Amino acid sequence: MSSPENAQPSALSAGSARLRRQRRPEVWAYEVSGQNVVRQWWSYRRADRSKPPSPLSAIQPTAWLAEYTTELLAMLRVLTRLVALEPAQADLLARIVAGPTIDSDALRAVGSLGDASAEDAGAPDDAAG
Repeated sequence: MSSPENAQPSALSAGSARLRRQRRPEVWAYEVSGQNVVRQWWSYRRADRSKPPSPLSAIQPTAWLAEYTTELLAMLRVLTRLVALEPAQADLLARIVAGPTIDSDALRAVGSLGDASAEDAGAPDDAAG
C-alpha cells in the first residue's frame, strides 16, 4: 500500500488492489489530538515499521490482510460521516456558548448543588491538621 503522506492521495494501493481517492480531502486530513487519523492507522499496518510502538509489533503479517481493507473502508466511512457532521456540531457549540449561563448560586438556590460542590472540591479543609 502506498503511504498516504499528502492530504489528498490520488489512490491508496495494496498489491494489485487500489482504493481511489475520496472526494472530500477533509477525510484524508482528519485529525484527532493533532494526529492524522489515516496516517496513524497506516503507520501500524505498513511493512516497514522503523519505530514500532512495542516489541509485539515485530509479530506482524508478511502480506496485506483482507481485514485491513475492511478496516480501512470502515474508517473512511466513519471519517466521512464525522466531516459531514462538523457544520452542525460547530453550530451547536456556537449556540451553547452564546446561550445563557447558570451560576453556582442559582444552582444552590434550587437545591441542585449539595454541601460539597465542584467549586469546593480540592479546597483545603481548615479543620484538617
